Amino acid sequence: MTRLPNTSMHRIAKLEHGRRYRTHGVVIHVMDGNLNGTIDWWSRRGNTIGAHLCVGKSKAVQTADLDAVCYHAPGANATWVGIEHEGTGHDSMARWTLRRTQRVLSANRCAWILYHYRCGTPKWGKNVKRHSEFGGSHPNCPGKGFPVILYMAAVNRAYNNLVKSRGKTWDKTSGEPTLRQGQTGPSVVTLKKLLYDKGYRNFSGENSSNRYNPFFGQHTAEVVRRFQRDRNMAPDGVVGPNTWTALRK
Repeated sequence: MTRLPNTSMHRIAKLEHGRRYRTHGVVIHVMDGNLNGTIDWWSRRGNTIGAHLCVGKSKAVQTADLDAVCYHAPGANATWVGIEHEGTGHDSMARWTLRRTQRVLSANRCAWILYHYRCGTPKWGKNVKRHSEFGGSHPNCPGKGFPVILYMAAVNRAYNNLVKSRGKTWDKTSGEPTLRQGQTGPSVVTLKKLLYDKGYRNFSGENSSNRYNPFFGQHTAEVVRRFQRDRNMAPDGVVGPNTWTALRK
């Protein structure tokens, strides 16, 4: 199973219809509703239609294995990944523009999909398309107001960061080194300060006299794993680019 990094998972198995063997790109949808209502409808109703990812105004939720075929757009199901967005097809560009958090959440994951499946540099109309381009009963999806220029600028920024970091992060790197248990130095002190500020303060045993002791020991590794689990990250205890980014948010 392929999961998006830093993304909540609410897998709905009935949305998966076998394995997708080729990926051409990403289809952009609008829910005509809200995040929780869409996930609840997909989970409880008897239908088997839905996309791989739902992006709300402040949260992204993966609903199916990224490698699976999902029924989200006629003509695209077998070779495209679907991303649904909270909102309606009648939302104005001004309203979409104000939803910066939603746009970045979606753009980062769109970029990761394009990078992971080697779809090439993001380009609207080529490997990122509207649902309406595939016909069916949604001729206006995701709506005329969807901010294509702003969205694709965010997708390209994230994609370029993934290329530069060799797939490690869609954000700009923090400049900090990757840290793991057994290391020492000023970056470990920075790590502990950031964890402490986020409410993760159990460094007992390593910091009897100073909670900012520059040693990355077992207790620090346990705190890092707890921080990662709380943010739906792989709890490996290693502080790489994505963990640094999450700590600085």
